[in-house]
Amino acid sequence: MPFVSVKTVKGLFNEIQKQEVMDGISDLLVQVAAGGEDRFQQAVWVVIEEQEPGNWSLGDNSPELEASRQKRGTGKS
Repeated sequence: MPFVSVKTVKGLFNEIQKQEVMDGISDLLVQVAAGGEDRFQQAVWVVIEEQEPGNWSLGDNSPELEASRQKRGTGKS
């Protein structure tokens, strides 16, 4: 049984988008791993884990830091 964990910044997706992401991942796994056999979908686990923006970084940038910089109108420090 596949288990897929999607980690994202909190607030990036609304409830409808989260459901669409989970459904899309599940559908993809059914096609790829089970040749389209619908019964397989009952065995696919998908979870979306949302994290606070301050808990993320890409290199020396974080969503929280970028938002703060944009609000102040300053570039990268």
